[in-house]
Amino acid sequence: MYRSVDFAIIRPIGSKDTVEVEALIWLETLDKDPNMLPEWAAKFKSMYALWKAGQEPTPDGTHVTQWPAISKAQAQLLISADIRTVEDLAQANEQGLVRVGMGSRELQNKARAWLESAKDTGRAAEELITLRAQNKANEDKIKSQDEVIARLVANVEQLQSVLSTKKFEDAMKPQEFI
Repeated sequence: MYRSVDFAIIRPIGSKDTVEVEALIWLETLDKDPNMLPEWAAKFKSMYALWKAGQEPTPDGTHVTQWPAISKAQAQLLISADIRTVEDLAQANEQGLVRVGMGSRELQNKARAWLESAKDTGRAAEELITLRAQNKANEDKIKSQDEVIARLVANVEQLQSVLSTKKFEDAMKPQEFI
């Protein structure tokens, strides 16, 4: 009797070396593997579930065809070497870089720099949000202080008016001479 069995083809990014194992057995062993991060195990399981549902798992990260730092020809070169995302390129091992060919080390350095600058952009965006909130608070404080200053100026003008009127009245009173 025959049964349909799903196999997982395990291959490091960019490598041509593969290991084929029965998918369900491999997925069950992931949780027991000390070298396997729990996030990776969860990702592999979700990718398998998507594949079983007939959907194409989307790669994690920026697809090389969407990366503005390289040409279309370079993107196709990376895809032909089984490197599909900028993150994969940044983490590619030596064998993966050999498959890409000349200029692969430069592309990897460019990918690492681009990812690092993307992290900085996130920090810059957070800082911008914080600065805008501080700016709004300062504007509100200044508006409140302007209102207080306007009231104080009005009070001073009123007092000056009263004092100048009082001085005038005092000046008009008959003086007593000793």
